[in-house]
Amino acid sequence: MSNPSRRSRAGRGFTLIELLVVIAIIAVLIALLLPAVQAAREAARRIQCTNNLKQISLAMHNYHDANLVFPSGTYYMRGQFCGGIIKQGPSIFIGVLPFIEGSNIINAYNYQVHVYEYFNTTAITTGFGALWCPSDPEAATPFQSTIPRNQLGSCSGMGGGVTVSPAWNLQHTSYGGSAGTAPVFPTGPASYPPQPTLADPNYATKVAQGNGMFYFGSQSSIANVTDGTSNTIALGEVNYSKIYPQVAKSVWRFWYSGAYSDSMTGSFYPVNAWKSLNKGAIDASANGSDLVVPGGGNFTTFAIGSNHPGGANVAFADGSVHFLKETVSSWQIDQTTMMPIGSSFSATAGWSIPTLQGTFQSLTTRAGGEVLSADSY
Repeated sequence: MSNPSRRSRAGRGFTLIELLVVIAIIAVLIALLLPAVQAAREAARRIQCTNNLKQISLAMHNYHDANLVFPSGTYYMRGQFCGGIIKQGPSIFIGVLPFIEGSNIINAYNYQVHVYEYFNTTAITTGFGALWCPSDPEAATPFQSTIPRNQLGSCSGMGGGVTVSPAWNLQHTSYGGSAGTAPVFPTGPASYPPQPTLADPNYATKVAQGNGMFYFGSQSSIANVTDGTSNTIALGEVNYSKIYPQVAKSVWRFWYSGAYSDSMTGSFYPVNAWKSLNKGAIDASANGSDLVVPGGGNFTTFAIGSNHPGGANVAFADGSVHFLKETVSSWQIDQTTMMPIGSSFSATAGWSIPTLQGTFQSLTTRAGGEVLSADSY
Protein backbone atom coordinates (compact mmCIF):
# COMPACT_ATOMS: atom_id res chain seq x y z
CA MET A 1 0.00 0.00 0.00
CA SER A 2 1.04 3.54 -0.64
CA ASN A 3 1.67 5.94 2.18
CA PRO A 4 -0.93 8.81 2.18
CA SER A 5 1.39 11.18 4.01
CA ARG A 6 4.11 10.60 1.43
CA ARG A 7 1.67 11.33 -1.43
CA SER A 8 0.66 14.55 0.34
CA ARG A 9 4.25 15.74 0.69
CA ALA A 10 5.05 14.83 -2.94
CA GLY A 11 2.19 16.91 -4.29
CA ARG A 12 2.91 19.94 -2.15
CA GLY A 13 4.38 23.09 -3.88
CA PHE A 14 6.82 25.71 -2.57
CA THR A 15 5.86 27.60 0.51
CA LEU A 16 5.90 31.40 0.45
CA ILE A 17 9.03 31.44 2.61
CA GLU A 18 10.85 29.07 0.28
CA LEU A 19 9.86 31.18 -2.73
CA LEU A 20 11.10 34.37 -1.06
CA VAL A 21 14.40 32.70 -0.22
CA VAL A 22 14.88 31.65 -3.84
CA ILE A 23 14.03 35.16 -5.06
CA ALA A 24 16.45 36.67 -2.54
CA ILE A 25 19.23 34.33 -3.71
CA ILE A 26 18.58 35.26 -7.36
CA ALA A 27 18.60 38.96 -6.46
CA VAL A 28 21.95 38.59 -4.68
CA LEU A 29 23.42 36.78 -7.69
CA ILE A 30 22.19 39.50 -10.04
CA ALA A 31 23.62 42.19 -7.76
CA LEU A 32 26.97 40.41 -7.80
CA LEU A 33 26.88 39.82 -11.55
CA LEU A 34 25.68 43.27 -12.71
CA PRO A 35 28.88 45.20 -11.84
CA ALA A 36 30.91 42.57 -13.64
CA VAL A 37 28.70 42.89 -16.74
CA GLN A 38 28.93 46.68 -16.61
CA ALA A 39 32.70 46.51 -16.19
CA ALA A 40 32.94 44.17 -19.19
CA ARG A 41 30.85 46.54 -21.29
CA GLU A 42 32.97 49.52 -20.27
CA ALA A 43 36.12 47.55 -21.07
CA ALA A 44 34.72 46.90 -24.55
CA ARG A 45 33.86 50.57 -24.98
CA ARG A 46 37.34 51.60 -23.85
CA ILE A 47 38.92 49.18 -26.34
CA GLN A 48 36.80 50.65 -29.14
CA CYS A 49 37.81 54.15 -28.02
CA THR A 50 41.47 53.09 -28.12
CA ASN A 51 40.98 51.72 -31.62
CA ASN A 52 39.40 55.02 -32.71
CA LEU A 53 42.42 56.98 -31.50
CA LYS A 54 44.78 54.55 -33.21
CA GLN A 55 42.85 54.98 -36.46
CA ILE A 56 42.97 58.78 -36.19
CA SER A 57 46.68 58.68 -35.31
CA LEU A 58 47.39 56.51 -38.33
CA ALA A 59 45.43 58.96 -40.48
CA MET A 60 47.52 61.84 -39.11
CA HIS A 61 50.74 59.98 -39.97
CA ASN A 62 49.47 59.17 -43.46
CA TYR A 63 48.76 62.86 -43.91
CA HIS A 64 52.29 63.62 -42.66
CA ASP A 65 53.78 61.14 -45.15
CA ALA A 66 51.94 62.88 -47.99
CA ASN A 67 52.56 66.49 -46.88
CA LEU A 68 55.66 66.31 -44.63
CA VAL A 69 53.73 68.06 -41.84
CA PHE A 70 50.73 67.24 -39.69
CA PRO A 71 47.47 69.12 -40.42
CA SER A 72 47.36 72.69 -39.18
CA GLY A 73 45.28 73.18 -36.04
CA THR A 74 43.40 75.80 -38.03
CA TYR A 75 43.72 79.27 -39.49
CA TYR A 76 41.38 82.22 -39.77
CA MET A 77 39.21 82.53 -42.85
CA ARG A 78 37.06 85.32 -44.23
CA GLY A 79 33.44 84.37 -44.87
CA GLN A 80 31.69 85.38 -48.04
CA PHE A 81 28.70 86.65 -46.09
CA CYS A 82 28.27 88.96 -43.11
CA GLY A 83 30.68 91.60 -44.35
CA GLY A 84 33.65 89.26 -44.61
CA ILE A 85 33.74 88.28 -40.93
CA ILE A 86 36.96 86.47 -39.97
CA LYS A 87 36.51 83.24 -38.01
CA GLN A 88 38.48 80.06 -37.39
CA GLY A 89 38.52 77.76 -40.39
CA PRO A 90 38.61 73.97 -40.86
CA SER A 91 39.73 71.50 -38.21
CA ILE A 92 42.59 69.01 -38.20
CA PHE A 93 40.10 66.30 -39.13
CA ILE A 94 39.14 67.83 -42.49
CA GLY A 95 42.55 67.07 -44.01
CA VAL A 96 42.63 63.46 -42.84
CA LEU A 97 39.19 62.53 -44.17
CA PRO A 98 40.65 60.41 -47.01
CA PHE A 99 42.39 58.28 -44.37
CA ILE A 100 39.30 57.66 -42.19
CA GLU A 101 37.03 56.54 -45.04
CA GLY A 102 35.85 60.06 -45.78
CA SER A 103 37.07 60.46 -49.37
CA ASN A 104 33.56 61.16 -50.63
CA ILE A 105 33.19 63.94 -48.06
CA ILE A 106 36.50 65.61 -48.85
CA ASN A 107 35.55 65.49 -52.55
CA ALA A 108 32.45 67.50 -51.68
CA TYR A 109 34.36 69.95 -49.46
CA ASN A 110 35.22 73.41 -50.82
CA TYR A 111 38.43 74.80 -49.31
CA GLN A 112 37.85 78.13 -51.03
CA VAL A 113 34.94 79.08 -48.77
CA HIS A 114 34.48 79.03 -45.03
CA VAL A 115 33.74 75.70 -43.36
CA TYR A 116 30.60 77.14 -41.71
CA GLU A 117 28.93 78.25 -44.94
CA TYR A 118 26.25 76.37 -46.79
CA PHE A 119 28.63 75.40 -49.60
CA ASN A 120 30.05 72.84 -47.14
CA THR A 121 26.78 71.52 -45.78
CA THR A 122 27.55 67.97 -46.93
CA ALA A 123 30.70 67.82 -44.84
CA ILE A 124 29.52 69.47 -41.64
CA THR A 125 26.33 67.44 -41.46
CA THR A 126 28.14 64.11 -41.83
CA GLY A 127 29.26 62.26 -38.71
CA PHE A 128 32.03 59.68 -38.36
CA GLY A 129 32.01 56.72 -36.00
CA ALA A 130 35.79 56.98 -35.68
CA LEU A 131 35.30 60.38 -33.99
CA TRP A 132 32.84 59.13 -31.36
CA CYS A 133 33.85 57.38 -28.16
CA PRO A 134 31.26 54.71 -27.23
CA SER A 135 31.45 55.91 -23.60
CA ASP A 136 30.45 59.40 -24.78
CA PRO A 137 27.21 58.49 -26.59
CA GLU A 138 25.83 62.05 -26.65
CA ALA A 139 28.58 62.99 -29.09
CA ALA A 140 26.95 60.80 -31.72
CA THR A 141 23.68 62.77 -31.47
CA PRO A 142 23.70 65.67 -33.96
CA PHE A 143 22.66 69.16 -32.98
CA GLN A 144 19.83 70.49 -35.12
CA SER A 145 20.32 74.12 -36.14
CA THR A 146 18.38 76.42 -38.44
CA ILE A 147 21.25 78.93 -38.26
CA PRO A 148 24.75 78.09 -39.57
CA ARG A 149 27.40 77.23 -36.97
CA ASN A 150 28.43 80.44 -35.13
CA GLN A 151 26.63 82.45 -37.82
CA LEU A 152 29.97 83.76 -39.08
CA GLY A 153 29.86 86.49 -36.49
CA SER A 154 26.77 88.67 -36.17
CA CYS A 155 25.05 87.43 -39.31
CA SER A 156 21.61 86.01 -38.52
CA GLY A 157 21.77 83.17 -41.00
CA MET A 158 22.83 82.57 -44.57
CA GLY A 159 23.32 85.18 -47.25
CA GLY A 160 20.72 87.92 -46.78
CA GLY A 161 19.97 86.70 -43.26
CA VAL A 162 17.95 83.68 -44.41
CA THR A 163 17.93 80.70 -42.05
CA VAL A 164 18.13 77.13 -43.30
CA SER A 165 15.24 74.70 -43.62
CA PRO A 166 15.21 71.85 -42.87
CA ALA A 167 17.55 72.24 -39.93
CA TRP A 168 21.16 71.16 -40.29
CA ASN A 169 22.25 68.12 -38.27
CA LEU A 170 25.63 69.37 -37.06
CA GLN A 171 28.02 66.61 -35.95
CA HIS A 172 30.41 66.36 -33.00
CA THR A 173 33.68 64.71 -31.98
CA SER A 174 34.88 62.96 -28.82
CA TYR A 175 38.54 63.69 -29.65
CA GLY A 176 40.77 66.70 -30.11
CA GLY A 177 44.28 67.54 -31.21
CA SER A 178 46.65 68.52 -28.41
CA ALA A 179 47.22 72.28 -28.43
CA GLY A 180 49.76 72.13 -25.62
CA THR A 181 49.56 74.12 -22.41
CA ALA A 182 47.58 77.15 -23.64
CA PRO A 183 45.71 78.21 -26.80
CA VAL A 184 47.17 80.91 -29.06
CA PHE A 185 45.09 83.18 -31.28
CA PRO A 186 47.07 84.89 -34.05
CA THR A 187 45.28 86.47 -37.01
CA GLY A 188 46.88 87.19 -40.45
CA PRO A 189 49.04 86.92 -42.40
CA ALA A 190 47.88 83.30 -42.36
CA SER A 191 44.23 84.25 -42.88
CA TYR A 192 42.65 83.02 -46.09
CA PRO A 193 41.92 84.84 -48.32
CA PRO A 194 44.62 87.34 -47.21
CA GLN A 195 43.44 90.58 -45.63
CA PRO A 196 46.49 92.81 -45.02
CA THR A 197 44.41 95.37 -43.16
CA LEU A 198 43.61 92.75 -40.52
CA ALA A 199 47.15 91.44 -40.18
CA ASP A 200 48.24 90.88 -36.59
CA PRO A 201 51.51 92.71 -35.80
CA ASN A 202 52.11 90.17 -33.05
CA TYR A 203 51.53 87.18 -35.31
CA ALA A 204 55.01 85.68 -35.03
CA THR A 205 55.11 86.17 -31.26
CA LYS A 206 51.79 84.42 -30.73
CA VAL A 207 52.50 81.53 -33.09
CA ALA A 208 55.80 80.95 -31.31
CA GLN A 209 53.82 80.37 -28.10
CA GLY A 210 52.12 77.33 -29.61
CA ASN A 211 53.91 74.48 -27.86
CA GLY A 212 51.58 71.59 -28.68
CA MET A 213 51.11 69.52 -31.82
CA PHE A 214 48.14 71.53 -33.12
CA TYR A 215 47.17 75.20 -32.73
CA PHE A 216 46.21 78.24 -34.81
CA GLY A 217 48.83 78.48 -37.57
CA SER A 218 50.63 75.26 -36.59
CA GLN A 219 52.87 73.46 -39.08
CA SER A 220 54.23 70.70 -36.88
CA SER A 221 56.29 67.85 -38.23
CA ILE A 222 57.93 64.85 -36.59
CA ALA A 223 61.23 66.72 -36.79
CA ASN A 224 59.74 69.45 -34.55
CA VAL A 225 58.93 66.94 -31.79
CA THR A 226 62.30 67.14 -30.07
CA ASP A 227 60.86 65.83 -26.79
CA GLY A 228 60.35 62.52 -28.58
CA THR A 229 57.22 61.21 -30.24
CA SER A 230 56.77 58.68 -27.42
CA ASN A 231 56.73 61.50 -24.83
CA THR A 232 54.38 63.93 -26.59
CA ILE A 233 50.57 63.75 -26.60
CA ALA A 234 49.11 64.41 -30.04
CA LEU A 235 45.42 63.61 -29.47
CA GLY A 236 43.17 63.26 -26.46
CA GLU A 237 39.62 62.43 -25.51
CA VAL A 238 37.16 65.20 -24.77
CA ASN A 239 33.92 64.57 -22.91
CA TYR A 240 30.98 66.04 -24.82
CA SER A 241 28.44 64.65 -22.34
CA LYS A 242 29.96 66.70 -19.48
CA ILE A 243 29.81 70.08 -21.22
CA TYR A 244 28.35 72.68 -18.87
CA PRO A 245 26.05 74.53 -19.02
CA GLN A 246 23.77 72.47 -21.25
CA VAL A 247 23.32 75.32 -23.71
CA ALA A 248 27.05 75.13 -24.51
CA LYS A 249 26.44 71.78 -26.20
CA SER A 250 24.92 73.75 -29.06
CA VAL A 251 28.16 75.72 -29.46
CA TRP A 252 31.14 73.38 -28.98
CA ARG A 253 32.74 70.13 -30.08
CA PHE A 254 31.88 70.23 -33.79
CA TRP A 255 34.38 67.99 -35.59
CA TYR A 256 34.83 70.20 -38.65
CA SER A 257 35.52 73.49 -36.84
CA GLY A 258 39.02 74.63 -35.92
CA ALA A 259 38.01 76.36 -32.67
CA TYR A 260 39.95 75.12 -29.65
CA SER A 261 36.90 73.69 -27.86
CA ASP A 262 35.68 72.14 -31.09
CA SER A 263 38.55 70.06 -32.47
CA MET A 264 41.44 70.75 -30.08
CA THR A 265 42.20 70.21 -26.42
CA GLY A 266 45.18 70.56 -24.10
CA SER A 267 46.65 70.62 -20.62
CA PHE A 268 45.42 74.08 -19.61
CA TYR A 269 43.06 72.24 -17.24
CA PRO A 270 43.62 68.92 -15.42
CA VAL A 271 42.33 65.62 -16.79
CA ASN A 272 38.58 65.22 -16.11
CA ALA A 273 38.49 68.82 -14.88
CA TRP A 274 34.70 68.66 -14.56
CA LYS A 275 35.24 66.52 -11.45
CA SER A 276 37.53 68.93 -9.61
CA LEU A 277 36.82 72.48 -10.79
CA ASN A 278 34.11 74.90 -9.79
CA LYS A 279 31.13 75.03 -12.16
CA GLY A 280 29.81 77.92 -10.11
CA ALA A 281 32.48 80.11 -11.66
CA ILE A 282 30.87 79.51 -15.05
CA ASP A 283 27.45 80.46 -13.70
CA ALA A 284 28.87 83.64 -12.16
CA SER A 285 30.72 84.66 -15.31
CA ALA A 286 29.28 87.31 -17.59
CA ASN A 287 30.68 85.28 -20.49
CA GLY A 288 28.88 82.12 -19.47
CA SER A 289 30.11 79.17 -21.50
CA ASP A 290 33.08 81.17 -22.86
CA LEU A 291 34.65 81.56 -19.42
CA VAL A 292 38.45 81.69 -19.27
CA VAL A 293 39.73 80.40 -22.62
CA PRO A 294 39.26 83.29 -25.07
CA GLY A 295 37.37 81.89 -28.04
CA GLY A 296 37.85 78.43 -26.63
CA GLY A 297 35.10 77.70 -24.12
CA ASN A 298 35.66 76.55 -20.54
CA PHE A 299 37.06 73.63 -18.57
CA THR A 300 34.14 71.38 -19.50
CA THR A 301 34.69 71.96 -23.23
CA PHE A 302 38.45 72.30 -23.59
CA ALA A 303 39.91 69.84 -21.07
CA ILE A 304 41.03 66.30 -21.84
CA GLY A 305 38.56 63.93 -20.20
CA SER A 306 36.22 60.99 -20.64
CA ASN A 307 33.55 58.82 -19.05
CA HIS A 308 36.05 56.00 -18.56
CA PRO A 309 36.67 55.48 -14.83
CA GLY A 310 39.80 57.23 -13.57
CA GLY A 311 41.12 59.05 -16.61
CA ALA A 312 41.09 59.33 -20.40
CA ASN A 313 42.73 57.83 -23.45
CA VAL A 314 45.41 59.85 -25.25
CA ALA A 315 47.40 59.14 -28.40
CA PHE A 316 51.07 60.03 -28.49
CA ALA A 317 52.85 61.41 -31.53
CA ASP A 318 54.31 57.99 -32.28
CA GLY A 319 50.80 56.60 -32.76
CA SER A 320 50.66 54.67 -29.49
CA VAL A 321 47.60 55.05 -27.25
CA HIS A 322 47.82 55.21 -23.46
CA PHE A 323 45.36 55.68 -20.62
CA LEU A 324 46.19 58.90 -18.78
CA LYS A 325 45.14 58.86 -15.13
CA GLU A 326 43.21 61.84 -13.79
CA THR A 327 45.63 61.88 -10.86
CA VAL A 328 48.58 62.83 -13.11
CA SER A 329 50.31 65.91 -11.68
CA SER A 330 49.12 69.21 -13.14
CA TRP A 331 49.58 72.87 -12.37
CA GLN A 332 47.18 74.43 -9.88
CA ILE A 333 43.99 76.21 -10.95
CA ASP A 334 42.52 79.22 -9.15
CA GLN A 335 38.98 78.02 -8.30
CA THR A 336 37.61 81.55 -8.59
CA THR A 337 39.07 82.70 -11.89
CA MET A 338 39.54 79.19 -13.34
CA MET A 339 42.98 80.33 -14.51
CA PRO A 340 46.26 78.52 -13.78
CA ILE A 341 47.79 80.21 -10.75
CA GLY A 342 50.45 82.63 -11.97
CA SER A 343 49.08 82.97 -15.52
CA SER A 344 47.74 85.98 -17.42
CA PHE A 345 46.39 86.74 -20.88
CA SER A 346 46.83 89.75 -23.13
CA ALA A 347 45.15 90.28 -26.49
CA THR A 348 48.42 91.61 -27.87
CA ALA A 349 51.02 89.41 -26.16
CA GLY A 350 48.97 86.23 -25.67
CA TRP A 351 49.45 83.94 -22.67
CA SER A 352 51.91 84.20 -19.85
CA ILE A 353 51.82 80.77 -18.23
CA PRO A 354 53.37 79.39 -15.04
CA THR A 355 56.93 78.12 -15.21
CA LEU A 356 56.09 75.45 -12.64
CA GLN A 357 54.36 72.78 -14.71
CA GLY A 358 53.13 69.32 -13.93
CA THR A 359 53.77 66.06 -15.71
CA PHE A 360 50.56 66.60 -17.65
CA GLN A 361 51.73 69.94 -19.08
CA SER A 362 55.13 68.44 -19.93
CA LEU A 363 53.46 65.63 -21.88
CA THR A 364 51.61 68.07 -24.13
CA THR A 365 54.63 70.17 -25.16
CA ARG A 366 56.52 68.95 -28.22
CA ALA A 367 59.83 70.73 -27.57
CA GLY A 368 59.91 71.61 -23.87
CA GLY A 369 63.01 69.60 -23.09
CA GLU A 370 61.40 67.87 -20.08
CA VAL A 371 62.67 64.51 -18.88
CA LEU A 372 59.78 62.16 -18.17
CA SER A 373 59.45 58.56 -17.11
CA ALA A 374 56.55 56.29 -18.01
CA ASP A 375 55.72 55.67 -14.35
CA SER A 376 54.99 59.39 -13.83
CA TYR A 377 51.68 59.09 -15.66
